[in-house]
Amino acid sequence: NGTFTYGYSYTLAGALTHTGQGEVNPLTDTLAIAVTDATGDTATPGSVVVSIVDDIPVAADDANSVTEGLGHSTSGNVYDASGASAGDHADTIGADVPTAGTEVTGARTGTEGGGGALTTVTAGGTTIHGTYGDLLIHSDGTYSYTLTTASIPTNVTSETFTYQITDADGDTDLAQLVVTLNQDQNVPSITGDTATVYEDGLADGVQ
Repeated sequence: NGTFTYGYSYTLAGALTHTGQGEVNPLTDTLAIAVTDATGDTATPGSVVVSIVDDIPVAADDANSVTEGLGHSTSGNVYDASGASAGDHADTIGADVPTAGTEVTGARTGTEGGGGALTTVTAGGTTIHGTYGDLLIHSDGTYSYTLTTASIPTNVTSETFTYQITDADGDTDLAQLVVTLNQDQNVPSITGDTATVYEDGLADGVQ
């Protein structure tokens, strides 16, 4: 009589399709275990149940800036490093990799916590109308923001948009793009001058 401990390893052969978001519905793989001793005696079959937890995408917040002025614009990439601005941060899609260039699936105005319906983002680009400018965003994460007003109120410092990434089996995550709106510091000025005229230059004036 004795107790023996057996080690094992389990390696996934590839990504699996889960339903639901993240760990809500993990998949399981059941492996039958049989033990036979040296004299041919066998134990009641057992099993090892492996729970396969879904990998989920993680979107990172991004930032950019533009100086006030009608038509002034800036650009970047909310998803990866291709064309990204200094304030953009790459997202992580996880093990369930979708078709390249389709990772960004939705966008809207406002903060991530503010809620609201997302507009579907396409490869050709989707325009999200903000208060002071328009965000044109593509499903590969590239974007441009263009001011639609000439003057930004002095108490306004930024405009925020929220976007969504989606992996191959439908898991999602949200992040924000905050565009800082810089005041134009080029204030117009007038330089005065002086001139002298003489009344005697009139038609009936005395020369």
